[in-house]
Amino acid sequence: EDKSLLGYNMVKMGYPNWKGSFLRPLAAKARKSKDKKLKKKDFAQYVKTLASREGLKGMKARIEKAWAEMDQDGDGLVEPWRLFRCRELRFILKDVSVGMEGGRPPQEEESEDAVCDGDGECPAIS
Repeated sequence: EDKSLLGYNMVKMGYPNWKGSFLRPLAAKARKSKDKKLKKKDFAQYVKTLASREGLKGMKARIEKAWAEMDQDGDGLVEPWRLFRCRELRFILKDVSVGMEGGRPPQEEESEDAVCDGDGECPAIS
């Protein structure tokens, strides 16, 4: 989906149910509040808790970016339906899911130069 995701270009059979595990409970929290909207403080605390549990770093800027995307009128409150349409929040929750599965394993970039020398000799292949 996006190169910034931890799970980008990883072969997986599927992610944990991140919508059911993280997104729906967050929307339910908003619906249960007095004004039926989610406060920025509650949103930030929820996401920080998930991210810290999986060892994700740099969440402050990502939380701000997600909040700015959802809180278009700047009133500090977000309707539950906006949570489901926020691209940055989706990316954060997918990264949390990858973290739950053990994170991104180290990967080596494949290159012909690593296998063959400049003369076309490929000792690993011959």
